[in-house]
Amino acid sequence: MRNRTEHKAAPAYDDAVHTRGGAAQADPAFAWRTAAVPCVSLPEADNMSIIDKLHRVFADVLCIQEERVTDDLTYNTIPEWDSVAHMALVAEIENLFEIMMDTDDIVDMSSVAKAKEILAKYRVVM
Repeated sequence: MRNRTEHKAAPAYDDAVHTRGGAAQADPAFAWRTAAVPCVSLPEADNMSIIDKLHRVFADVLCIQEERVTDDLTYNTIPEWDSVAHMALVAEIENLFEIMMDTDDIVDMSSVAKAKEILAKYRVVM
């Protein structure tokens, strides 16, 4: 008869929490990632234009004021828009506008202006 060793699942690693001296501590660098990002698909979004919705997604996901969201806002020009935030933006845009972006479009979405072009490609009328 064969000996079976019991395998325990590896503990899940959460990059937002790390241990120091055995005590779990939140890492402030990841605090925004653990906070719930409000979804624009709330009832208030029904009365918003497509451009306003898009700007709201950028502001909410990047945790910046809507006034900072302009067509000139580009990837990696502000610390809030890093690779993780980029993927969160993609997920929220896909969810809100009920589209599924191609990989090329995800990579090409390098500015708010480019995001508008990409949405037009998916027949989201501005």
